[in-house]
Amino acid sequence: MAAIGTAPSSKWSGDSMLGMAMRFKVTVDDFGDLGYWSSCRGLNVTFDHEEIECGGNYEHTVLLPKRLKYGTVTLQRAVKADDTKALQAWLRRVTKDWYGYEIGGTEYNGTGAEISLMNAHNELVYSWQLRSVFPKNWKGPDLDADTNKVALESLELAHQGFL
Repeated sequence: MAAIGTAPSSKWSGDSMLGMAMRFKVTVDDFGDLGYWSSCRGLNVTFDHEEIECGGNYEHTVLLPKRLKYGTVTLQRAVKADDTKALQAWLRRVTKDWYGYEIGGTEYNGTGAEISLMNAHNELVYSWQLRSVFPKNWKGPDLDADTNKVALESLELAHQGFL
């Protein structure tokens, strides 16, 4: 695993260090691999600030930093037996911790997660470490016998940042 927000150390060799947008996987710290996904949206940060007008300064306003705002990350993929089974097991574990089902257990306070981008040779190009991840929404496939579409599942993750 690469360090937080770093690329692995290796020499540049043509396109071997170019990330492939369709090749990435997600792992969570307290559980493990949640498999490969076909879509990841919302990996962003907004640097919120406040503009202050100072008397006598007619050239510019002063920018005061406020807070960082991270978007929720939405993952989507085709339902695949092993990957979907692993995801459902993780969601069951979170549910137990969420409501404190286990005697002497702790409540769910979030976990770390890593989104790993791979190259064409399935080698790590870059990874993002998400802090305090909470599943916000899981959506199962729309099932309809009148279509021949691939069954998709999606997972939305809220988090406290990756910087």
